Amino acid sequence: MKRLITPLLLLLISIIMIEPAKINAQCATPDDIYIFSLGDQNYGIVQIEMAWEEAALCAQELNGFLVEIETQEEQDAIYNAILSSGISPTYSPVPDGGGTSYIWIGATDKNEEGTWLWDGDNNNTGTNFWIGEGAAGAGTGSAVENSFINWGGKSEGLIMEPDNYSEQDAAAIALTGWPYGTTNLGIAGEWNDIDITNEIYFIVEIFSVGMDEKINSGGSLLYPNPSKNFLVLCNVKQGDIVNLFGTDGRSIPLKKVDNTDNCIKLDISDLNKGLFFIIVRNETGITTHKFMRE
Repeated sequence: MKRLITPLLLLLISIIMIEPAKINAQCATPDDIYIFSLGDQNYGIVQIEMAWEEAALCAQELNGFLVEIETQEEQDAIYNAILSSGISPTYSPVPDGGGTSYIWIGATDKNEEGTWLWDGDNNNTGTNFWIGEGAAGAGTGSAVENSFINWGGKSEGLIMEPDNYSEQDAAAIALTGWPYGTTNLGIAGEWNDIDITNEIYFIVEIFSVGMDEKINSGGSLLYPNPSKNFLVLCNVKQGDIVNLFGTDGRSIPLKKVDNTDNCIKLDISDLNKGLFFIIVRNETGITTHKFMRE
């Protein structure tokens, strides 16, 4: 279960429905993030190396949380996005992870050894999906209430991870088999527990933004949304950098057809139907809008 709707979360959602996601330039910029989606849910692979807790903080600044993977469909979409992103499978080998490179997800047992939670915002609460260790450790592990798991060894029918080798308290997706050069403990795409202080890339699951109204945060304004042929982007100033991205993270050339005062009219008639992102960067920070091309 992704997120329980608490009064505080309802308040956050109401704010998000009015404001686009704001990205703190000190945390990450659009150039650092490979954006993709599964259905109505959006994700970003942040290609900045951070320790797990720092990554969880950055995820919140990006209007989300470290990804919580709860189905095979979601796992497959995330791994395919990693492959499509062009990240080198050897970009940052992790010594305690068998010399393989990894990308953080939102799983941790830092509060109680062996009790694995989906706690992608690092608030010390979350869904308990796994208890114990795999066969490379004590061999006592099991999924909680048939929760989805993809620990190393799953593909071979024997769960090897997590094993808490030298105190490992956070989970990450492996980019190759491990130990490196083998698949003895897991294959590319499977999860391993590694030291929480390792500095690696991470995956953010982004809270949804309302799609049916004008969005105005005191920054840029985008409408109509959804749209078929034209979009108007207002409250942009000379010197602002405006970029258009698809859900595959690729940049798309902007077709500007008119400038009026501080507004830009954009021709989107050539875009395929679906979800797109417009990102505005200036000296105050970065604002993202998402819109639907009908």
